[in-house]
Amino acid sequence: EALDAVAELSDVSPFLRLAQSNFASRREIVQRWLEGFGASIYEIDEVSMAFRQSSLCGLLDLGTRCTLEPSKAQDFRRSMFSIVRRRIDTWRASVFG
Repeated sequence: EALDAVAELSDVSPFLRLAQSNFASRREIVQRWLEGFGASIYEIDEVSMAFRQSSLCGLLDLGTRCTLEPSKAQDFRRSMFSIVRRRIDTWRASVFG
């Protein structure tokens, strides 16, 4: 799943910094990506701060900001919950859990 891949990335910041580019096409890429999660380009500073902590924190932050229509927002949050649950299950099965 695409969200799993994003959650595994160590740093999404270089991609998000494209929102500050002088090239409109680069800014538009970030804008479309954020809009896919129901967020706005105007929230880029807050979203970037969350992604600096970790990709998973950034995705969870997007889940809280999500303004998609209710059924799509529910699907997005359900996907986020399954990622978190899988990570917890993996941690519990490890020697640290």
